[in-house]
Amino acid sequence: MDEDKGKDSFSPMAAVVAFAKNPAIEPVKTRLAFSVGDKKAKAIFDALFTDCLSSLQRLINVRRYIACSPSSRHRYFEELAKDYGLGLIDQQGDNLGERMLHCVNAFSSRHRPVVIVGTDTPILPIEDLNRALTESSEWDVLLGPTFDGGYYLISMSKALPDVFAHVEWSTNQVLERTRDNCAAGKLRLRELPPALDVDDIGSLLHLMRLLDELPGEGQATRSILSILGIQ
Repeated sequence: MDEDKGKDSFSPMAAVVAFAKNPAIEPVKTRLAFSVGDKKAKAIFDALFTDCLSSLQRLINVRRYIACSPSSRHRYFEELAKDYGLGLIDQQGDNLGERMLHCVNAFSSRHRPVVIVGTDTPILPIEDLNRALTESSEWDVLLGPTFDGGYYLISMSKALPDVFAHVEWSTNQVLERTRDNCAAGKLRLRELPPALDVDDIGSLLHLMRLLDELPGEGQATRSILSILGIQ
C-alpha cells in the first residue's frame, strides 16, 4: 500500500510497522558481518526479519506494514508484502527519530496506536503486546527494551517529538534518554518485557542459547544457522 492511500478513513485498529532495510541495496548487520562475513550476515538478517514478521502475524486486531529503506518500490519488499499481507511505506528522515516520527504522522490519522518494531528481534513477547494494545488508553508511550540499552519497539497514538529529543542513536543510552524524555514530558510510560536484538556475534550466540530453550520460536533463524553451520 502506498503511503497516500486511505488517509481519509480511520480504523480503530493499531498499525504495526516493521522498520527494515533492503539488504540488496543497503549494508545490514555490519557488526555481525565482521565476524561471519557479509553473505552470512545478510542471510541471518533475512531469517531474523522472517521470524519477526511471523511473530507479528499473531497480533490481534491490527494492520501490519513495513517501513522500507531506501524505497518500498523494490521486489524484495513487494514479495514480503504479498506473502504476509502487508502494506508498505517509505522511511523518510535524516535519522531514526525523524523516520519514526514520520511513520507515526503517516498512520495516526487512520490507526491508533502506531507501533514501530525493529526487525532484529525474532522472539517477541506477543501476548504482552496484545494485552498492552487492548489497554492503550492507559499509556502514552509503550517501549520494548532490549538488553543492550536500546528498544525493539516503541508505540504512541500521536507524534511526540520530545520523546526523541537529544537521543544519540546506536548507543547504549537510547533507552535511558527516551525514558528521561517521557518523564520530563509527564507522559505515561509502559514497558514490555525486555527482548534480545541481534547485532553482533555475542548477541547471536545469546539467541542460539534462547532457541535451545524455546523450540517453537525462531524457526527461520534456527534453519539458516543450521544451513550456515553456525553452532
